[in-house]
Amino acid sequence: MSEIGYYNYYNNPHRYSPDTVQDRYQQMVDAYNSDKLKAKSSEYDPYSELNLSRRNLDEKLADWASTVRSQCKTEQEVHEYLSKKYFGTSDFAYTKRWDEPEKYAMFKNDYNAICYGTIGCGNLDDPRLNYTPEDWESYEAKSQDDKHKSISLNMQNLLKNNNITLNDDDTLLISINPYTREVDLSGIENNANLAQLKGLLEQNNNSSNLLAYVKNQMSDLDSNSVAKMQAYRLVMDYTGLDLSKMETREDGKYYTSDGIEFSEYLKEKLKDCKDVPMEFRGAAFEYTMQNVNKVAQLGWNNIPDLNISIGYNNSSGFIPYGTSFEA
Repeated sequence: MSEIGYYNYYNNPHRYSPDTVQDRYQQMVDAYNSDKLKAKSSEYDPYSELNLSRRNLDEKLADWASTVRSQCKTEQEVHEYLSKKYFGTSDFAYTKRWDEPEKYAMFKNDYNAICYGTIGCGNLDDPRLNYTPEDWESYEAKSQDDKHKSISLNMQNLLKNNNITLNDDDTLLISINPYTREVDLSGIENNANLAQLKGLLEQNNNSSNLLAYVKNQMSDLDSNSVAKMQAYRLVMDYTGLDLSKMETREDGKYYTSDGIEFSEYLKEKLKDCKDVPMEFRGAAFEYTMQNVNKVAQLGWNNIPDLNISIGYNNSSGFIPYGTSFEA
């Protein structure tokens, strides 16, 4: 069978061009079964009905798509070929998308399989996917359940891969500093295991991902506390400065220790920030300053800190925020 995975076969300048074929489904499988903490919805569950259907269609189309690529020298030729196949003419009318949605979906999925090696998310009107969308409320509930199962499985793998064993009556209490992402652990008597696990949770963005998961379980978050946390992290990530140690002046603005008004300092730092693409630097500046200005207006010490904590045990995995338990 032909290799399955994303690749920009016709070098479309508007699409990502990896050096080799990227099997994103296998990457999804690896992430799902890893010991790196990440709360994944069913969208990222490789074994969900929809993702298995997508993979199955990719496999069915792979050899055929490879044959078409050998016959079509350009992406336009692919377009004309599929237009004739599905609509009887190379002069494809975009309005057919609305008149014949199933045909259009098959056209679109075939097009992506040929040009990019995979249908990707796929057009779900394609009858070959046999997908019936659930209502939003049911989907959202299932998504939350999937996130709980996936991040709990990651934690289980993390413990297993590092030879850390919890007794069945043990419940870990994990508290995460919302600014530094440092972890405090309690609930078991083995101090060596607690120290080892603390190190593991503070690696590979584990504590940050776990914090995001816990935060999303909390419905009564104080918006000012959230802004305080976000402002701290954004300032640290973009400038390396500790917002909690910066001072405001009479104009209500933050200044660096060198006396530079923070918004001007941030603009200069973002110009050289390789982690933020040029087209997104304006948005990054606006979002950062929105949070920083709120903290400056209210005062760092006048805003309560978020209390981010969660439990974990063998039987339940991560215990949702608000569930009572004794560590």
